[in-house]
Amino acid sequence: MIVEIWTDFVCPYCYIGKRMFQEALKKFDHSEDVEVIYRSFELNHNAAKGRPADPLSALQEKYRMSKEDIIKRNQAIIDRAQSVGLDYKIENLFSNNTFDAHRLSQYSKTLDKMDKLTERIFKAHFIQGLDISSHDVLLSLAEESGLNREAAQKVLESEDFSSEVFEDQKKADSIDLDYVPYFLFNGTTSVSGDYTVDTFLDTMNAIWNNEEITVTSDHQDVKKAPPGVVCEDGVCRIVLDQDN
Repeated sequence: MIVEIWTDFVCPYCYIGKRMFQEALKKFDHSEDVEVIYRSFELNHNAAKGRPADPLSALQEKYRMSKEDIIKRNQAIIDRAQSVGLDYKIENLFSNNTFDAHRLSQYSKTLDKMDKLTERIFKAHFIQGLDISSHDVLLSLAEESGLNREAAQKVLESEDFSSEVFEDQKKADSIDLDYVPYFLFNGTTSVSGDYTVDTFLDTMNAIWNNEEITVTSDHQDVKKAPPGVVCEDGVCRIVLDQDN
C-alpha cells in the first residue's frame, strides 16, 4: 500500500494529521507493507522569511482581529493538537517561508530520513517556535535527524531539490488540490478534513481487504474569506482573490 501525504510545515493541521496517521499505522496489522511518501506543498511560496518579533500582533494585523478573538479562533486547533499529545502555543501559529525546509526535506528523502526530518521541522515550528526559514535552524534540525551538516549546507546554499518541490506541487495541481493535509491511498482513496485515527485505520483496512469505502471530508469550501491562507475544519486552504 502506498500512502502519499501532502503537507506544509506551517499548517497546524498537517502536524496533527501526521500524528493521527502514525497512530493508526501502529494499529494496522500490515504496517510493514505500507510505503509512506511525503509530498511538498507550499501554502504561500512568497511568504516572508523569519519569525515575527511579536507573533500575536502579526496575527492580529493579518486577520484584523483582537488578541482575544485570535486566541479564541485558534483554541480549537490547540485543543485538537493536545488530544494527540502536541503542545501547540498560540504564538507559534505564525506563517513563514517553507521553501528551503521543503528542499531540505526532499534531500533527506534520498537518505531515507524524510520522516524523521519532517517530524523535527514540525516540532521546531509549532512546539518550539523556531524560525524554520533560517538556514542555521534547518542545519541544526538536519544534524539532529542524522544528516551530515556540511552536505545539508551545500543543498541550502544552492537551488538543489527545487525541482522536486515544484514537481510535488505540480502533482497537487493536477488533482486540483488547494489544501493540506491530504492523504492519498494507492492513488485512489483520499482522506482530508475532520479525520480521526479510526478514519485512517478503517481506510487502510478496507483497502487491504478490497472492500468498498467512501471517505468524506467534513471541511467546507471557503466562500467569503479574503485571499490568502485559511485554516479551519481540519485543513489549511489557499483562498484566491475571487474578484479576479
